Amino acid sequence: MGIETIKNAPSTDFEAWEKYPKYNWVYCTGKLLSAQNIPWSVYKGDFCTQIQSVNYGEELIIADVSSMKTTKYFMEGFIFTRKLQGEHSSTYLAISKGEVKWEAQFNDASDAPLSEVCGDIKLKINAVLSLHFSKYNGIIRFDTIGKDIVSASLGLDHAMIKHFPEDWAKKVNRIYNNRPWGK
Repeated sequence: MGIETIKNAPSTDFEAWEKYPKYNWVYCTGKLLSAQNIPWSVYKGDFCTQIQSVNYGEELIIADVSSMKTTKYFMEGFIFTRKLQGEHSSTYLAISKGEVKWEAQFNDASDAPLSEVCGDIKLKINAVLSLHFSKYNGIIRFDTIGKDIVSASLGLDHAMIKHFPEDWAKKVNRIYNNRPWGK
């Protein structure tokens, strides 16, 4: 199963940016951190002990600016924040009209699947979904360190699709075509 089997889905963050302008704020790391009351700055301050490399800009944040046709709204840089501790993981969710239909979590260091998404991360993700994605249909990936969401993506992750169930692509196609998740 590959990305090419999923129709109407953005395969990159740039495609997701164009397809879902209402949800572009998720690429703004500062907004994502502020929504969780995590202090941050583009300048190193006393409270900022860990550097997180990100891409940020006034209007647009995309992880891979090298593939962009224009750099008018982009700049690469750093965000400084408090020391984030804990396991680095990625949580993938299939969302249909704001409802989670499928989820999986992976350790970022090993790509190994983790047990069910639970605890503080589950609460934070559910809060973000209910506040901002009540009408969204598609895939969302949240990257976390410990109990903090540090980035999000609406594009599909090519490398991780191999870990998803065999019937996953068929069901995801249904979501991107505004149809029920199905069986």
